[in-house]
Amino acid sequence: APVNTKKEMNQIQIELAAGSDKKAEKHLKGLIAAHPQSDIADDATINLARLYFKQQNYEAAYGAYMSLVESNVLSPNEVEAIVGASKCLHRLGRVDESLALTTRGLKIPGLTDLSRMELHRQRYQLLITTGDRLEALRSLAFIYDKDSKSETKAQAHARASEIVFSLLTDSDLEKIIDDSQFNFVRAQAAYRLGVFRLNQKDFDKARSRFVNAADWGQGTPLQSRAE
Repeated sequence: APVNTKKEMNQIQIELAAGSDKKAEKHLKGLIAAHPQSDIADDATINLARLYFKQQNYEAAYGAYMSLVESNVLSPNEVEAIVGASKCLHRLGRVDESLALTTRGLKIPGLTDLSRMELHRQRYQLLITTGDRLEALRSLAFIYDKDSKSETKAQAHARASEIVFSLLTDSDLEKIIDDSQFNFVRAQAAYRLGVFRLNQKDFDKARSRFVNAADWGQGTPLQSRAE
C-alpha cells in the first residue's frame, strides 16, 4: 500500500484507540471507496467490521465481514471474517447459518492449525447451543490436540469431561469409545458406561467397561474410581 494510505490507516488506529468511532468509521469508508480491491481496503474493511461488532451493530458487522468472505480478491483476513460473520449470525439468532459458515471456513485450503482452532472454538459454542454434543466434543478434541497452552488443554478437557459425565446417552458413549478422535475422554466415557450398565444390572458389561476405564485412565483419579 502507498505510504500516504499507510499513514491514514495509522491515524485511523489512533482514532479507534481514542474511541473516536464516528471519525474512524468515516475514514475507513473513505479508504474502502478510494482503494477498492486492495490490501488497504481489506484492512479497512476488517477494522470497520470489528468497529460495528464492538458497537453491537451485528447486521452492519455481518455485512462488512461477508464482503471480505465473498470478495473475488483473496483476503489474508478471510478466517477472521468468517468467524466474525458467524458470531454476528449467532447473536442475531441465525444459529444454523452461523454453523454453516464455520463448516465452510474449515474447507478453506491450506488452513493453519491456529485458524482451524479459531473456527472450532466458534463451532463449539454453536454446537452446545444446538445440543449436538458429539460434534461439540469433536471441536474440543481438535483444540485439546492442537493447542500448545497447558491451560487451554485443561479447559478443553474439563469441558469435554463435563459433557461425557452429564450430557450423553449410552449410545453416544459407545460411539466415543469406538472413535480414536475421542481418545482424550475415552476413559471417562468407559467409566460412565460402566455406571450405566451397573444401573441396568448388566454386571459383566459394567465390569468390562470399568476395566477399560482403569486401563485408559492410568495415573488419573479415574483409575482408582474404576477399580
